[in-house]
Amino acid sequence: MKPEYPKGFLDQNLANCKESAICEAGCEDHKYGVQAVRVIDRSGTPHDWGYFAYCPNAIEEDKSRGLDVITEGQKGFLPNDSTK
Repeated sequence: MKPEYPKGFLDQNLANCKESAICEAGCEDHKYGVQAVRVIDRSGTPHDWGYFAYCPNAIEEDKSRGLDVITEGQKGFLPNDSTK
């Protein structure tokens, strides 16, 4: 699955997202409850966008666009987890 990140990038990316209290998405109405998520586009050539800090509205918005938004604890959240 593309892209392949430099060693340690995803670990640092995830750590930064877990510390963030601000939603990184472009939703117009942010809600409380920001959490770290992993975003994957499985259409065409699968693309792993990495980790982001998302509020509940951002999660729903990206899901409505056909993206997989995986929250911590779900299968596939960590890169070494098998996905779907």
